[in-house]
Amino acid sequence: MSTSPPLRITATLSHLISLLINSYLTTLIPPLLSLHTKLYTQLNDILWSLLHTSPPPRWFTANFVTYGRTCLLAPTIYLWRSSAPTSLASLLVLLVDFGDFLDGVLARYWNAALPPSPLPKPPLPVPTPVRIHRSKNWGAYIDAVLDKAYLVPLWLISLTLVPPTLSWPSSIFSHLILTSLILTESYSAFVRTRSFYTSTGVPPLPLVTLSSPPPTSSRSVTVSNASSIFSSSSIKADALGKCKQTLQMSGTSLLIWGCGGGPTWTAGIATLAMAAPMAMESVGRKTRRIRIGIAVEGGIEEGPE
Repeated sequence: MSTSPPLRITATLSHLISLLINSYLTTLIPPLLSLHTKLYTQLNDILWSLLHTSPPPRWFTANFVTYGRTCLLAPTIYLWRSSAPTSLASLLVLLVDFGDFLDGVLARYWNAALPPSPLPKPPLPVPTPVRIHRSKNWGAYIDAVLDKAYLVPLWLISLTLVPPTLSWPSSIFSHLILTSLILTESYSAFVRTRSFYTSTGVPPLPLVTLSSPPPTSSRSVTVSNASSIFSSSSIKADALGKCKQTLQMSGTSLLIWGCGGGPTWTAGIATLAMAAPMAMESVGRKTRRIRIGIAVEGGIEEGPE
C-alpha cells in the first residue's frame, strides 16, 4: 500500500531526526553521563554523611523540599524582571537544582531511618493495588512534574526576551531550542500524570510471543499487557533524566544571567541545546508503544507504535 508524499516526507524527517539523536546520545553523551554520575555519587555521599552526623528535623522531608523549591518560581521571576541584578535570579535557579538533588537524598534517608508504617486499620481505606501504587510513587511523580512546572514558565518568558542584537540564525536557533523544550517537557508532564493516575498498580505481564507459521507464510505476533505502556518506569527519573535536568537548570541559569545577550546567553542556549535531544529521548522511553511485527512471505509489516 503506497503512502502519500507528505507522509513519506514526514516519515523520512522523523527517521533522520531519530538517527541524529541516537548518534548524539551514543557518541557525545556517555562521557557526560559518566562525569555527572561521579559528581552525583560524591555529592550524595557528602550529604548522606551530613544527614547521619546531624539528623534533620522530622518535618524536613523530601516533599517539603520539593514543594519549597517550586515556590521559588515567583521570587525567581520577580528578581529576574525587577531592577535587582539578574545574578540573584540565576543563583535561585541553581538553588532549585540543588534542592532537586537534596529531596532525593532526603527520601532515601527517611526511608532508612523511619520504621515501617503499621498496617492500616478500619476505617482507613483498604490498601488496594492502586492506592499502594499512588502512595509509593507519589514522591517520584510530584518531584518530576514540579521540576517542569518551575522551568517551563521561565522558558516561556525567555522566548519573549531573545536579544534583538542576535544574528537571525542565532535568534531562530534560540527560539527553536526553547520551543522544543517547552513542548517536550510539557508533554512529558502529561505522560507522567497519565501514568500516575491510570496505572492499575499491578506489575505488567511479561511479553509473550505467539508463533504459528502457515504453509506459505510465517507470522510472529508479540503481545504485551496494555497497562505496561504507562508503568511506574515512566514516573521515575533515570540517569539520563537526571543529567538532562542538571543541563536544563544550568542552561536556564545562564540564560537569566545573560538575558541582555552576549556570551552568557549563548552559553545558556548551547547548554539547553545539549539537553534537548536528551529530553526527547527521555520522553520517547516513556511513550514507547508495542511493536507488532508480521512476517508474510518473507516481508515484514510493522504495526503502529
